[in-house]
Amino acid sequence: MTDPMWLDPFCANSQAHSPAYKLAAFERTIENCRDLQRQYDDFIQFMEREGTTASAEADHERAEALLRQVETARDVLAGQALVVLADGLLERCAEILAIETAGRP
Repeated sequence: MTDPMWLDPFCANSQAHSPAYKLAAFERTIENCRDLQRQYDDFIQFMEREGTTASAEADHERAEALLRQVETARDVLAGQALVVLADGLLERCAEILAIETAGRP
């Protein structure tokens, strides 16, 4: 089954959103990916330190659920990146930064 967020990563027609909204959503998604990856990594470390034979099955299921969340977030991020790139938003940001920082080291 295809995740609807992959097909439409802005939860509506991407043309209906402003460039500022798209960039802010992209930034939030990057942070969400980082947070989910950190949660997964922390849980794996916890399992290695604290895991027991009795908790192994539940720990494994929790780790798989966290990994699915990480993978879904990455899919959404990839979808948003395609929209942001296709809309030329990163190029516009680079142009603005070049103008704002002209002459500075």
